[in-house]
Amino acid sequence: MKRLVLLLVSFISSCTYGMYHYRQANEADVPTLLALLEHASNDDRNKIVILPEPFRAAALQSAIKKERLFVATTDGAIIGYKKLFLISDQEEKNQLLQDEIRCIGPRALLTYAGRIDHAGQLHDLPPTHVDPRIYTTCIYNGGDFTALSHRGNGVNRELTNYALHAVLHDTQEHVQTHQADAITMVYGLTEANAGQEPGKSPDRTPSIAKSFQTFVNKMGVPVETTDHYRYRAFMPMFDPASTALRPLPDEQSIAGFGCVLSHTRK
Repeated sequence: MKRLVLLLVSFISSCTYGMYHYRQANEADVPTLLALLEHASNDDRNKIVILPEPFRAAALQSAIKKERLFVATTDGAIIGYKKLFLISDQEEKNQLLQDEIRCIGPRALLTYAGRIDHAGQLHDLPPTHVDPRIYTTCIYNGGDFTALSHRGNGVNRELTNYALHAVLHDTQEHVQTHQADAITMVYGLTEANAGQEPGKSPDRTPSIAKSFQTFVNKMGVPVETTDHYRYRAFMPMFDPASTALRPLPDEQSIAGFGCVLSHTRK
C-alpha cells in the first residue's frame, strides 16, 4: 500500500509521454513563461489572455503558489503551459462563472445546448434551463499555450490529462463533502477555437470533452453522455501599456463563448 501511494505521488509530481515531460510549474519557471508570452505571435494574442506587462509575473507567481499551473517540457525547455484547478472558493466561483464564463447572472446568454456521446459526437438539444446546482463541484480549465514548433503533437491534450489527474483526489473529496449531483468543467473559447458549428472543426470541445469524460470515469462514475452548453462571452483584452489591471470593454475584446461540460451522477 505504501509503495502504491509513493507511485501515485511520483505520477502527480511529473510524467513523461514520448518526447514530452509534464509537471506542475514552479517559481523557477516564471522567467521562461514570461518569455513564451512575450514572443507570442499577433494571431496567438487574439486567442490567449495576455495581461499588461507589469502584472504578468505576479499573476504567474500566484497561480504557481496555488498549484494551478502546469507545464510541458522537452529537453528541459518549457514549450507549453496550462492553468487548471478545482474551484473551491465560492466568491471566486461566482466571479468566474458570472464575469468570465458568463453562464450565470444577468449577462448569461445561452447560445447552444447539446449532448456529447462516448464517441465524441454532439447531439443538439432544445434550449433549456440549466440547473445552477451543476456548478457545486466545478473545475476551471483556463488559459493554455503551446509553442508553435510543437503544435499538432498532442501536447495540450496530454497536459490537460495530467492536470486533471493532479486534481482528481481533491475533486472526489469535494463531491463527497458537498454531496454534489454533478461534476462540471468550465472553459472559454474564442470564435476561432470554437468554430461556427458546435462539434465541427475547429471546435476544440470534442477533444476537451474526451479528456473530461476520461477524468470522470477515473472517479468511478460511468459516463455515457456529457451535457454541453455555450454562452456568449468575450476573451478579455488589455491595453499592454496600462498601469491598471482592467479589461477593455466587450466591443474591444475577442468574441467567443463560455463553455460548460457537465456530467450528472446517477
